[in-house]
Amino acid sequence: MNKARFILLIFIFISGFSYAQQKFYGSLEEAFKEPLKVTRLSISDDENIVELPNSIDRFVNLEILIIAFNPKLKSLPE
Repeated sequence: MNKARFILLIFIFISGFSYAQQKFYGSLEEAFKEPLKVTRLSISDDENIVELPNSIDRFVNLEILIIAFNPKLKSLPE
């Protein structure tokens, strides 16, 4: 039983570590250079974005999109 718990703890640790190693892209320009690698994207620092481009669908592995604090952002693609 202790061996099973130890293996479970190792698995949880490795899973958490690999998740923490994923890169956070900070701009659309940077993300479009490697669209298949993008899993996390934050464009909250870009106050000039009025709308997200339809080409955002190229980020097929996108899991997290942060768009907070964009006062000019008016619409999202369908």
